[in-house]
Amino acid sequence: PSGLDVEKPLIINYIDSAQIKTDIQTAKERGADYIICHMHWGTEYKFLPNNYQKKYEALCYRNGANMVIGGHPHVVQPIVKKSINNEDKLTVWSLGNFVSNMQTRPTRGGLMVGATIKKEGQKIAIKNVEHYLVYVLKKKEGEVTQYYILPDFNYNAARPNFMDSKNTTYFKNFMEDSSALFTKYNRG
Repeated sequence: PSGLDVEKPLIINYIDSAQIKTDIQTAKERGADYIICHMHWGTEYKFLPNNYQKKYEALCYRNGANMVIGGHPHVVQPIVKKSINNEDKLTVWSLGNFVSNMQTRPTRGGLMVGATIKKEGQKIAIKNVEHYLVYVLKKKEGEVTQYYILPDFNYNAARPNFMDSKNTTYFKNFMEDSSALFTKYNRG
């Protein structure tokens, strides 16, 4: 990941077709009802998935994954709910940032996703998907730097001067930009 070498005893699986197939098959053999692949992929600072992401998303689903969640671009990317072979699938292309020192307009936040998954007989269905955009507020409080993960809310109304005017503008821009992206590209 990110050009770092991983030394034993740590284990990090790189994106590898054969390993993904083996891992999904092993999960099925062990009785997994639902398989989620978490991928470290995508082009930094790009708002839409690239062909590499699409290729490995398809591979995951072909081999039996139910959901694919990605990260790495440092910006949020769309959420897509779809049906493949009459089965519900959910792809979260990129969660964006949660704790970050990045300070460009689109990198100042992330995405939390929740899904209600229900097993009915042998079929598993995604009944509900919710998402919450969150702004990362890095704030020095005394000698400590805090990272606040903030959903869309008027914090200064509840706690006067919680965010300075610069961060209030950044917060608003992140929420508006990400909402516009999702309005245009989210599916399902």
